[in-house]
Amino acid sequence: MNLAMLNRLYPVRRRFARCQQGFTLIELLVVISILGLLATLVWPMILNQSAKAREARAINALGAMNRAQNMFFVTHNRFANSFNELGFASVGQDDNFHNYSIQVATDGVPVAKIVANPLDPSLKGYAALVYQTEHDQLSSKLCEGTTSQAPDPLVARVAGQVEVSGCNDV
Repeated sequence: MNLAMLNRLYPVRRRFARCQQGFTLIELLVVISILGLLATLVWPMILNQSAKAREARAINALGAMNRAQNMFFVTHNRFANSFNELGFASVGQDDNFHNYSIQVATDGVPVAKIVANPLDPSLKGYAALVYQTEHDQLSSKLCEGTTSQAPDPLVARVAGQVEVSGCNDV
């Protein structure tokens, strides 16, 4: 038996008789639905991470200003009334997400309060306090507000001790 005879008796099938030109509609729909599901799960996480990064930037700035306020008090025996005195003249110029303000009170308990009010309503506000304790030592506190609002903590002397109210610690 020769090869020609074998080919007639047992025809050789080609594996790919027709060329595939693309994907079927079902394959495309499955891939698109999987990508859509992944996007709905991942997108909120991405947005939340950028908000957390903006809030972390405000917390870091308040921490640096709190340390500067501590050093200013040790050097000058008073709190700084402005960001220029603290050495933060450009505070807020490169931050489009929080507006910073400084308040100093000397009646009752000497306290310096630096507030970061959010400009974006989806961000949290923060307040940093530096105050003198009952033993004339300095103490610091960082308070977290609610979304779109900075806290307004109060420092008062109660029964010979200094207490902070209205502050959710970070």
